[in-house]
Amino acid sequence: LPPADFAGRYPHQLSGGQQQRIGIARALAAQPQVLLMDEPFGALDPLIRHSVQEEFRQLQKQLGLTVVLVTHDVEEAFLLGDQLMLLDEGRTQQIGPAKELLFDPTNDYVARFFDQQRFKLEMMVTPLGHLLPFLPEAGTSRKADAMPFGESDTLDKAMGKTEDLIIIDSAGREHAHRLPVVLEAFYQYKGKGGWRA
Repeated sequence: LPPADFAGRYPHQLSGGQQQRIGIARALAAQPQVLLMDEPFGALDPLIRHSVQEEFRQLQKQLGLTVVLVTHDVEEAFLLGDQLMLLDEGRTQQIGPAKELLFDPTNDYVARFFDQQRFKLEMMVTPLGHLLPFLPEAGTSRKADAMPFGESDTLDKAMGKTEDLIIIDSAGREHAHRLPVVLEAFYQYKGKGGWRA
């Protein structure tokens, strides 16, 4: 928040998103070794919430800060968490990366917990680069409206935005594919345990 615009304002003169950013800044000013956040973005509308989550994720990576975040929003947990702990009535059901909880649940509770959002969540944790071994020989002809994605971009970023996409691998090579072909590779990736790589 630019000081020239906000330094003279009182808290009640700020929007919810602005207040949330200041609350995070105040917590970070103490230079904690671990930051505990309990439903920190719950009161924000969806657009502001997504913006603040993205800002926070970048800031957390930049600072290398350990954050324990409590949330009931599964997509938020998948977006922000490196390690997830799923609780049921105060008991730990499984701890691990999101991929592990989705693709290798330790019990029926964990397996059922994600059922309603499973497809979206699986796409959120699947980098396009991981699908390259499951795709047919890469096409090289690029359609004018094809969208480029890096190999670390996740599959959910492509869904609903394009029918033709270009995956740019770490060597800078372009792999042109239609979305249905990429989705077929996704199902092979899941079925053949590619997520374990």
